[in-house]
Amino acid sequence: MAVVSTTPSPTPSTAPTIIVSDSSNLTVIFGVFGLLVAVIGIAIGVLQLRHMTRRRMKLEVFELP
Repeated sequence: MAVVSTTPSPTPSTAPTIIVSDSSNLTVIFGVFGLLVAVIGIAIGVLQLRHMTRRRMKLEVFELP
């Protein structure tokens, strides 16, 4: 019985293209995403303030002088 040794094939040294990509493209993508999140946050804040103001005005109408 003979022992046969095999050498493993070398693993590729380059990362997939998803991981290594153009950093300027990533900057633009995350910049646009951050801007979108900020605009949504501001819109939610404005809607909450408007709701609270209207609710407070309705309550002031029913208060006795």
